[in-house]
Amino acid sequence: MTRTVTAEELTGTVTTDTRFVVCGPPGSGKSTLVNREARPGDLSWDFDEVAATIGARTPHDGHRKRLPWHVTEATMVLRDALVDWLAETPHLGYSRVYVICSDEHMARQIARRIDATLLKVTPSHQVIVDA
Repeated sequence: MTRTVTAEELTGTVTTDTRFVVCGPPGSGKSTLVNREARPGDLSWDFDEVAATIGARTPHDGHRKRLPWHVTEATMVLRDALVDWLAETPHLGYSRVYVICSDEHMARQIARRIDATLLKVTPSHQVIVDA
């Protein structure tokens, strides 16, 4: 089932022990959506944030310049390890999981692997819920 909502309509409807993979083009509002929905104790994976942390850059430098290959590779290895762990860990109590992934094909693969709902954020900041 697919439905389109605004980011504001999604706010407050996320229940506990839910997993989401959030995809969309750069600047579409993926991180903003997750930052608004996430609460203390939730797991949130943001490629830009992790790459900035391990690559000693600011989070959104990646939109202007390419990351060094080793930073990109290390960030993907860390993401894949998290996905593997989530695939083997079916419940996290009351915590929710958000994995941000710009590439829709990869996002769909991750969503299937961790039994998550895919949220596609459009450039106009609408959210397509692909359950």
